[in-house]
Amino acid sequence: MWRLPLFASTALLAVTLAGCGAKSKADAPPAPTPVEAVEVAAPGGAATVGGAGTLERRREMALSFRIPGVLTALRVEAGDSVRAGQVIAAIDLAGVDAVATAHVAEALRYRQFDP
Repeated sequence: MWRLPLFASTALLAVTLAGCGAKSKADAPPAPTPVEAVEVAAPGGAATVGGAGTLERRREMALSFRIPGVLTALRVEAGDSVRAGQVIAAIDLAGVDAVATAHVAEALRYRQFDP
């Protein structure tokens, strides 16, 4: 008679204690990426250095936006602190207007077919 409640309470205690274990390595934050800082200086102490060449980016990021448009202003630089609600960029409103007009036209078209 006491076996069923005793078994149930023992099983509940075992399940509860199983969740109290140490954190797994999957929960640990990733290790910091090592960086190398180098001071830039002209060779041989020369005041100026001349040269010709082509500049190329090291990496390219593919970005996706919900509204098409041309970026007309970028008001922050990399590393700047920003506040909630602060305008950080502006886009040409022609793209926004075109999207809005297309949505209105699509809504009107669906209303024609909906009795």
